This record gives sequence, C-alpha cells and structure tokens, in this order.
Amino acid sequence: MDKLTLIEIIFKGKLEKVNLNFIQYFLTDSVKIRFNYPENVEKETYESICELFLQENYIDMVIITKKFSLCNFSDKNLFINIGLDDNQIELLLFLDIKDIISTDLKEGINKLKEWAYDFFKNFSFEDMVCKMDGEDYDNNYFSKDGDGPLMNKI
Repeated sequence: MDKLTLIEIIFKGKLEKVNLNFIQYFLTDSVKIRFNYPENVEKETYESICELFLQENYIDMVIITKKFSLCNFSDKNLFINIGLDDNQIELLLFLDIKDIISTDLKEGINKLKEWAYDFFKNFSFEDMVCKMDGEDYDNNYFSKDGDGPLMNKI
C-alpha cells in the first residue's frame, strides 16, 4: 500500500444525536464483528448492538467486511472501527483509495467527499474529517468545513 493513498475518514458525534442506523449500514456485508471492549461480547444483530451502545460507557468494536460498496465501487479492504467513550461516538473508516477508485486521485477524493458529506448529514454526526493515515486533523483532504490543505496538493 502506498502511504499517499491510505485514507482515514473519521465521523464523530454525541450518542443521543447520532442516528445509530449507520451501524446497520455496515452490518449488511459484514463477515465478522469483534468487540475489543467489552471483551467476550457476542452481539451480531443491529438491535443487540444498539442495545449495547445504550448500556455501556465505553465500546471498541470492529466490523470486517468481505466487500463493501463505497462511492459505487467495491472495497474488499475497508476497516471499520466504531468506538464509544463517555457518550461520544467515533466511527473510523480506514481504506486505500486505490482499492475503490480506478481514476485519478483528485477525482477519487471528490467522489469520496460527496459520499462522506451525505453520510455525515444522513446519520447526524457533528464532526467529520478525511485525511491521510496518521496526519493531523487540520492537514486533511476535507472536513465538515470544506476542502482542506491536502486537496490543493493532489
């Protein structure tokens, strides 16, 4: 994987405001659901997972998919991490942009941006950023506030 094409999209929001239906969106093509915390939890239905989010203060959950459709492309290597920490939900999508986009990088990021803004609005998140893996929040391709400094470099 090329460091320049490794992308993180992070969505954040308060539990009481975020529409938890986003979890169901990712469960559709899941092959494995793993809870890093709480440990030894075996919840695999949307209803049981939502119940857990309403009962616990801290959750670290990973969803593994066999393929996932993002921006009308299929990605077989999408990493999905959903966390809850004291009423704050964080959704991390980690992918290699080359796995879903067969065109140039700028066009791919623009398609990803369109998808991310719709997802952000549809599920009532409060914050969103798309950046290269390991970069600072402010050094991004785009965020809820618009294009970031990396957009001018591609």
